[in-house]
Amino acid sequence: MDDLVELQVTSLNFELEESAKNSDVILLRQGLERRGLRAVTEYKHLGKSAEPILWIADAIAWSYARGGDFRRRSLILVENVREIAG
Repeated sequence: MDDLVELQVTSLNFELEESAKNSDVILLRQGLERRGLRAVTEYKHLGKSAEPILWIADAIAWSYARGGDFRRRSLILVENVREIAG
């Protein structure tokens, strides 16, 4: 979320995952509030078919996670990788 300030992001779209939506909303609200962005940054949870740009992110993430030649080929599209502990 720290990148949102630097990049002056005003809108975020997330793929809708019903089982995670409630926790996503809590984390988003807290993170935006801490950074003073809650009033100027909107976010939406959208179905897979609602936002084609999400398809690209999914394909790149899948390729990177798959490893091997898939990862190697996806790296041309990857600027930065952040490991997030689950």
